[in-house]
Amino acid sequence: MSQFVDSFVVLYIAFVLGPQRWSMELFLAVGTVNYCYKALMAVALTPAIYAMRRGIEAYLGAHEAAHLKQRAQLG
Repeated sequence: MSQFVDSFVVLYIAFVLGPQRWSMELFLAVGTVNYCYKALMAVALTPAIYAMRRGIEAYLGAHEAAHLKQRAQLG
């Protein structure tokens, strides 16, 4: 949902209502491309993020990883 807001609402405020005055066609084209790109990158990078998490936990060891997670939750 945040990607939708960023891709359309922010662009609308900045470039349609703003001083550049984009046409509605340009706004919809750029917003759609931005949204599709962001969604594709989120899906594509999710496995890499989980793999990096597993690698870090394996490197640190289960005990140290759990300790650091607990410290992070406490602030």
